[in-house]
Amino acid sequence: TETHIDTGRAVGPFRGLRLLHDTLFAYGMKREVYWRDPSGAWIRLAKGFEAPGPNRRMTIAERMKARVGNVGGINAVARDASGYLVAVGMRGEIWRFVVDEWKPIDSPTNLMLKDMVELDDGTLFVCGQLGTLIRSDVDRWETVSYEGPQKLDFCSIGWFSGALYLADGHSLRVLVGDELRLVDHGREDIVPCAVVVASPQRLLSLAGQEVWETADGLRWNCILGG
Repeated sequence: TETHIDTGRAVGPFRGLRLLHDTLFAYGMKREVYWRDPSGAWIRLAKGFEAPGPNRRMTIAERMKARVGNVGGINAVARDASGYLVAVGMRGEIWRFVVDEWKPIDSPTNLMLKDMVELDDGTLFVCGQLGTLIRSDVDRWETVSYEGPQKLDFCSIGWFSGALYLADGHSLRVLVGDELRLVDHGREDIVPCAVVVASPQRLLSLAGQEVWETADGLRWNCILGG
């Protein structure tokens, strides 16, 4: 079947879909965030994202600069420890959906944030460009320092069996204490990873035509390619 999220306006491109606490969300550029209600309709969550109306006293150049400065996009959404929806994206932007309105949150970075994961205790970890890794406990955000490669362009993050996993498109890393280690897949060469997906039972490492899985984070099995 085919579903049209919003036929009344130009939408997208979308960055992803995510199921959070039994609610499905779609999100992407132009700060598009939609949720799917029980009837199957897609509802846009836009309040707070809209740019202020044009100031007639501004010159054309000033209006163009203001318009460019407001350009953004959402790359990931998650629920925080209080159950509120959080969105992250371009140029380090972080938003929190409170009382039916998006509120901007001070970010410790201006680099693109690519993916986000919620830990068992509600803490959020966000990864992004040039080795960016930040964490939050509700409204308190801070940069996470670690030993290891510092400028990997992280594109995916997952939480599995008490450990944080990060993919950069070329490899899969795991954060052990404050050390970022290369994951050993049991093969001599480095196994590429662009997407990491976790459930309570297993972790999947995906890239191109390769899919690897583990049930304990130690022994890996190639189920496609390799």
